[in-house]
Amino acid sequence: MGDCLEILNSLDKKFHFWYGDQEALRIISDSKKYDMGYINEGVICTLPKFATTQESSYSVHFKGEGRKKLMLKAAEFILSDK
Repeated sequence: MGDCLEILNSLDKKFHFWYGDQEALRIISDSKKYDMGYINEGVICTLPKFATTQESSYSVHFKGEGRKKLMLKAAEFILSDK
């Protein structure tokens, strides 16, 4: 999908560091050039605070500096003999 790279490169530099890929995909989706489906973000990935209360998610993300310290606790929980 060369269109995504072209869009990403045209975005403001602030998008090149973090979530520009997501913004490029949103723009592509809005253009209706491609037939794209949608899946609720909570099905694919969730925040740590919802990991045990939300319907099962395929993964947990630790985006944001404040959540990085939770990564070790999550790994210890997952790998422990419950």
